[in-house]
Amino acid sequence: MFLDFGSSSVSSLTGTSYGIHQYAFISDFSGKTLSWYKCPEGEASWDYMRWSNVPRFAVACGSNDAGEPHAIYLMDLANRISTKLVEGVSLAYPSLWVGQAVTGGAEGLSLDSLGQYNDPPLSSVEAGLSIKLHGFWQVHNDLEIAVVGDSRPAYGVDPTRITGF
Repeated sequence: MFLDFGSSSVSSLTGTSYGIHQYAFISDFSGKTLSWYKCPEGEASWDYMRWSNVPRFAVACGSNDAGEPHAIYLMDLANRISTKLVEGVSLAYPSLWVGQAVTGGAEGLSLDSLGQYNDPPLSSVEAGLSIKLHGFWQVHNDLEIAVVGDSRPAYGVDPTRITGF
């Protein structure tokens, strides 16, 4: 799956001229384009496209005329339908896991409780936090604080500072 820089002339694939990232394309390993998906009505372009763990689905951000990725869409590649999931400000790098994650959890603990969102593994930061959360849940029944977000909390929470168990 890829985005391109547009076509000022009429494209033989899309049948229209189009701007930067207005279409998402899927090709095979030989480079043959298999399918293409126009950005949703009201969006200027696609950005931050990602495959999910189910080949039929992908996620991507819709960007407005100012180039701001402000919405996340579920792309049903089989039915060529894009559904807006969330809208906000500066949304980027969406991910979608369908069903149970591949990473194994500890007995009786959900993968969510262990902070295991790193499947497939993209970073070692979450692995360290997951190990600390496993120890935490063996001693405690609840949590009074939750940290969510992007790279700021990911790199701002030091698992070595979680103590007391």
